[in-house]
Amino acid sequence: MSNALEAPVCDIKFSDLELVFENSLKGGFGEVYKGTLRGHNIAAKYVKRETPTNLKDFNRELKALRLSEKCKSNIIKFFGLSHDPKRKEYILVMQFANNGTLKNYLCTHKDTLKLSNKISICISTSQVPVPSARDF
Repeated sequence: MSNALEAPVCDIKFSDLELVFENSLKGGFGEVYKGTLRGHNIAAKYVKRETPTNLKDFNRELKALRLSEKCKSNIIKFFGLSHDPKRKEYILVMQFANNGTLKNYLCTHKDTLKLSNKISICISTSQVPVPSARDF
């Protein structure tokens, strides 16, 4: 396994991103901005790697997102990693979820979703390969 302090490989040039810095959202451990990359609507999640906990969380999420690239469907597409040279922060570049997160959808519609819809969602999300502990 690589050293956690090593700079991760960025596969997207910052200059290729067109980000909208108004109306940012606070994510789990960073800010999220909407933008575009080569015609795709994206969510750009800025992440800090300052503390040991931030670093561990960042490395775990990056590893999971890189593994998710092998999925064919049922998951938000991960485009890659970039770096903002001014803010000195890394950016996880993902497909923008126009309808919000699955968690928010389920919470909002918990009383109106039919059982068959809930079962269909469970089946489709269960078809996503789950990484094992050895992948991290």
